[in-house]
Amino acid sequence: FDTDEAGQKAVNNVKDLFSPNKLKICTLPAKDAGVMLQQGKVRDFVKSWWDAKSYLPVGIVKVSETWDAVLTFRDAHSIPYPWEGLNDILQGQRRKEINIWAAETGIGKSQTMREIQDHLVTATKDEVVGCLMLEESIAKPTLGWMSFKAGRPLHKELNTIPDEELRKYWEAASQGDRMVLLDHKGWGNNMETLKARIRYM
Repeated sequence: FDTDEAGQKAVNNVKDLFSPNKLKICTLPAKDAGVMLQQGKVRDFVKSWWDAKSYLPVGIVKVSETWDAVLTFRDAHSIPYPWEGLNDILQGQRRKEINIWAAETGIGKSQTMREIQDHLVTATKDEVVGCLMLEESIAKPTLGWMSFKAGRPLHKELNTIPDEELRKYWEAASQGDRMVLLDHKGWGNNMETLKARIRYM
């Protein structure tokens, strides 16, 4: 195929039809072999021909090509969990990784998430934590973070605690706006809106 736009499009259309080591893609410094012959670039053509590498589909990686990935993984910024036992197992939490927490209803998943969120803000200087608590109102996680500042579960005394004291813990939890919540009420099941908000966060 030629190296022009139409030729490269044709290459993309057929390259995944070949079994391994049956295809090499030769990159020429001109439109095709005929043009190179006219320009007297026979040696350049022969070199390009023999330098062509066997085609590997995107996503297929040889172990011999993974050194940079190993170094990047090693040097990835990690923030510890608030529990040493979990840090011993997972070596903290790193960017671009997803950790899935699964357990029975009512066992404390939401509370665990709130503890991790609060710890992220406490253990870092300027990280902002985006919280998509799709099963809770925006008041409930906020009250959970306020409870960390108070050192006790405030939801058990909401009807008795004075507003002045409650506000003190609210101000401590909201200082610096280091945690951002998603208020999802009224959306229905609008997945596009949800994805847009996730992208914004």
